[in-house]
Amino acid sequence: MVELGTNAEVKGSGRRRFWLLPLLLCALIAAVLVGCGGDDDEPATGSDTGSETVSEEAPETTKIVYQLGWFVDEGMTGIVVAQEKGYFAEEGIELEIRPGGPNNDGIAPVASGQAQIGHASSSPALMLAVSQGIPIQAFGAQLQEHPYAYITMPDTPLETPQDLEGLNIGVPATGVELVEAMLAANDMSMDDLGGITNISFDVRPLLQGRIDVWGGWLTDVSQLELLPEGYHSLRLWDAGVPLYAAINYANPQWLEDNPELAEGFLRAAARGWADVRADVEGSVELMLEKYPDLESGAGSTVPELAEAVEILMEYMYTDASEADGWGAMDPDVWQSQIDLWTETDRFEEEPPTVDEVITMEPLEATVDDRLSYGG
Repeated sequence: MVELGTNAEVKGSGRRRFWLLPLLLCALIAAVLVGCGGDDDEPATGSDTGSETVSEEAPETTKIVYQLGWFVDEGMTGIVVAQEKGYFAEEGIELEIRPGGPNNDGIAPVASGQAQIGHASSSPALMLAVSQGIPIQAFGAQLQEHPYAYITMPDTPLETPQDLEGLNIGVPATGVELVEAMLAANDMSMDDLGGITNISFDVRPLLQGRIDVWGGWLTDVSQLELLPEGYHSLRLWDAGVPLYAAINYANPQWLEDNPELAEGFLRAAARGWADVRADVEGSVELMLEKYPDLESGAGSTVPELAEAVEILMEYMYTDASEADGWGAMDPDVWQSQIDLWTETDRFEEEPPTVDEVITMEPLEATVDDRLSYGG
């Protein structure tokens, strides 16, 4: 299955990673079996799971490679703020943010020990990997509700999944499984639709009338601003498919051997995002000082990036985070995802169990601290 999207064509690369995993899964399994990287991509050293202690002159810290599934984007703002303000260092962590890309969704380097913590765009990618025997385990979700949605023009009402009946939905080929999951959750079938059109990741086919419905991220400001006022949207979450997004995960053995580092990572990340919440524009400016190509390379201004971050935080800070702190996860939500993907025959092997896919221990150990930074 997946991770929600890749796109080198438009701004909003963080919204594009969902579609890569079906093309890479076999390569990932092979990489895990033989190890990843070569002479230019050596694992951090210093412990059995790939940690590295920095020089004796500095405060004692352990190096953690944070492997992304795609390039650095506004979804990393809180992590970069925490890094630049020394929050990770206070937790004994020297954090290296390592970008992914079209040929590296991040799962194999984390599973094989080349990186210690990974960042996955969407939860189904992790479920599928675990079902294939790849050793990874989620330990925190940055976005409590996935911002993926189906979108129609103002003259095509869309409030419920039943409103999709007879309509042609435009998604990339690997997005079909999301449609199938949504239909299964609502006792519908492909026969209820007007069809599915294989498109790329931009909204132009909807504007051109080639499709009735476009699947995309509500955080993709550059695409949504092309739509006329009054467009309609139906989130996948509200349509009965409760996916998590921006999930932190690691090799289960690393988590078992390094609980204090996983907990410290969560505390520092929660603190960094709390600072972003308090000062979005200032945080974006700090982010651009560290990654100036985000602005020039992606064609985004500070206000545009700030707007995208504001939208992200609507899905980051919810009733769930209010109750259990930044990064919270609910095993029941994960079980519902596994059940849906089982129902639509997406697991080639036996479906994974919730306990195989996630661990709650780092979250439970840090709940008070994470709540203190504002849920």
